Formats: sequence, structure tokens, C-alpha cells
Amino acid sequence: MELKPLTKEELLAQKECCGNRCLNCPYIPKHTKGSKFFS
Repeated sequence: MELKPLTKEELLAQKECCGNRCLNCPYIPKHTKGSKFFS
């Protein structure tokens, strides 16, 4: 199975940061679980 990075749109659909250091993390601050603000 090939893993692909989630798109910004897919990450925004989650409504908050998961804290898993996603490559396309749109949340501020980046990579902080529970962050709900985005750029």
C-alpha cells in the first residue's frame, strides 16, 4: 500500500489539527493537536 500525504482540503475537513506532523498542515500553530485556526 502506497501512503500519500493528505491534501489541505482533506485536513481542513477534520476541523482541527491531529498533531501527526502532516506535510500539508494548514493549521496555526502547525502540528499542534487541537489547533483550529488555519491559514
